[in-house]
Amino acid sequence: SWAEQIAQTMLEHFTDPDGGFFSTPVDQQDVIVRPKNHFDASVPSGNGMALAGLIRLSLVTGNNRYRDHAASHLARFKPILARSSGGHGQMALATDLLWHGAAEVVIAGDRDHRFAAATGRNYLPDPVVIQANDPQQLPPHLRSRLAVPGAALCVSGQCWPAATQLAAWRQCLSQQYKQ
Repeated sequence: SWAEQIAQTMLEHFTDPDGGFFSTPVDQQDVIVRPKNHFDASVPSGNGMALAGLIRLSLVTGNNRYRDHAASHLARFKPILARSSGGHGQMALATDLLWHGAAEVVIAGDRDHRFAAATGRNYLPDPVVIQANDPQQLPPHLRSRLAVPGAALCVSGQCWPAATQLAAWRQCLSQQYKQ
């Protein structure tokens, strides 16, 4: 809920109708120009980070509104990315996340953190990890993936059966990136 509040503030006060987000809020009076940086420099682009954050929030909450906002903004940056892709690594990562999704890990009831520890020992590129003390505390759209304590994994829309035993979870994780 905290992340959704932050996203809502960002969408209401920092959105540029022409795409992306400004660095200052709409109601800030002491600026001559509202900057909107989309280039990566010594730190990733704030716009690229914001868009990736919206896509991840959509995966966690099941609310496609965040994904739709990100897709709309990324579409508006497409001409810029086509001309200068080298300066937009974070935007490219956000685009990849939008198009291909992320490894989604759902862990619930992991009181001794064994499932979480096993997850960290395996290669999952840029995963979205959702954890809860009990499966009933998971967001509603994820409860069907994991109805009992254990862990579940989806990669690029393909979901594997939930694992309730640590050995089965390790097996599931080890099979993902052997190609």
